[in-house]
Amino acid sequence: MRRHTLNVVFPLLVLCIFALSASLLVVVSASGFRRMVERGEEHYEVNTAAAYLREKISSYDEADGIEIDEVDGMECLILKEEHMHTYIYVYEGKLMELTVDDNINPNFIAGTPVLSLDAVSFHYDNDHLLRADLNYQEDHSTAVFYIASLEDAS
Repeated sequence: MRRHTLNVVFPLLVLCIFALSASLLVVVSASGFRRMVERGEEHYEVNTAAAYLREKISSYDEADGIEIDEVDGMECLILKEEHMHTYIYVYEGKLMELTVDDNINPNFIAGTPVLSLDAVSFHYDNDHLLRADLNYQEDHSTAVFYIASLEDAS
């Protein structure tokens, strides 16, 4: 009888240990995944804004195609093409884009919101590097863009 009990108890004990280990592994993995997602969400806005600016700047990287200026008290990145100017700026907590004819004074309220961003400032670091300081809530980031057309001009 003792041997028969051992034949039943031992496999049940191994099964319980396996189930407990599998459950613990799922709990630990879920916790790690949750932390990874939270970290990704923390930086989403500034990372997306940096990627957006990189694509816009590279599209307009030609002679006199990129300018930093203050228009009506609003710091703007101005992307120029023939007869059109695209203004990128922050207005009421949103990164905005506004494209207007180059003869028209921009109405910043009419811009299209791209994503949430508290502030952005643009600076030239040297002859061909443009720096954008991006702020969203507690997240601050700096993106640096190489402007090839500025090197050609110098």
